[in-house]
Formats: sequence, structure tokens, C-alpha cells
Amino acid sequence: MSQLYSSMKPTPVLKDELDIVVIPTILNLDFLEMYVDAVMTIPKGTLFPMCGMNLAFDRELIGPAMYFGLMGDGQPIGRYDDMWAGWCVKVICDHMGWGVKTGLPYIWHSKASNPFVNLRKEYNGIFWQEEAIPFFQSVTLPKECDSVQQCYMELAKLVKEKLGKVDPYFIKLADVMVTWIGLKLGKSLTLQKELRPMHQKAKMRRSLNKAWESHV
Repeated sequence: MSQLYSSMKPTPVLKDELDIVVIPTILNLDFLEMYVDAVMTIPKGTLFPMCGMNLAFDRELIGPAMYFGLMGDGQPIGRYDDMWAGWCVKVICDHMGWGVKTGLPYIWHSKASNPFVNLRKEYNGIFWQEEAIPFFQSVTLPKECDSVQQCYMELAKLVKEKLGKVDPYFIKLADVMVTWIGLKLGKSLTLQKELRPMHQKAKMRRSLNKAWESHV
């Protein structure tokens, strides 16, 4: 695998694109600025099974939508958390006009988990995805949604309206999606509030320096 990747030439980073890539090797820090050639942009309107183990994304661009679902212990479904996030992200990226890329992983993952344990976790998802995937394939977000937060809130509303009929779990999931965005917005507003005095002090300092220089 290392010979394969070392023989590939890097391709430039595309503007406003999510690059679904992972780390090539800890001995080569060039991965910070390069990607292998075996990468493609997923067509608009096409979903993909996102894997959380081989993933990189722009936190400022799409981070608010990167919620890995309400799954695991105490929930009726598991092991679909990263795929759920990928479906949500892809719908929002398509709406916003951003690209999502996929291709060869930089890290080879070969650890096999217990298929019988996995089946118990995935059992409901195997049936529910027959409704969830068509939902994401057909969902349309309003033009008025011009931010990731607005898109995600609208998506949560549609999840409750459409998938809530499949199982009450999706009603709970939709509520948690709204809570997630509320937490993200709250954190952002808190950060802005904390930084505002610093910006004001810096602005006042610049003004005083400018006034002082004009009298020297």
C-alpha cells in the first residue's frame, strides 16, 4: 500500500470542497497539503456510505451538520451513526453547492468485528434504511436556507415529519438534531461574547496609537 501511495502525484485542493480523506503515514507530513490521485467528487444527488474512521472535513464549513446520530447503548439502532451524518451532510452540501470527495483511504483498516454482535446492533437499521435512503434521495431544502444551521434545522423538521411515521425513534432523533444545532449556536454565541471585549480593547488601542502618532 505504501508503494502505491508513494508513486502517486498530489492533486491540488479544490476550493469549497469537502475532502473525504485520511492520514497517509505519520512519517510523511506532506499529507497536510496533498491528496492521492485516486479521488473523485461524488455527483450531486448521489448519496454515499460515509465512514467515520476515514474522514476529514472543514469544521467551519460543514461542522454544524456533522452529528453522528442518536445511536448506541439504550437506542434501538447502532452502527449507522456515521452513515446518518454522511446522508445529512451530502444533502446539505448539494443544496449549498459544495463538493464531497471520496476515494482510496490513506489508512488501511483491516480489523474485523463480530458479525453477530453487529447484526444485533444493525437489525432495525437494515429495515429502516429502506425508508431513510429514499427520503434523503428525494428531500429538497428551501432556497431560504442559506446556512448549514438553517439547512440542518429544516432537515430535522422533515425527518420528524416523514420518518417519524416509520418509527417513534426518528421523532426523538429529530428533536436531538435540533438540540445539537442549539448547542453549536450557543457555543458560537458564547465565543463571540467572550471575544467581543478583546476586539473592543484592540480597537481602542489602535485608535489611541493613531491619535498619539498624529501629535508626534
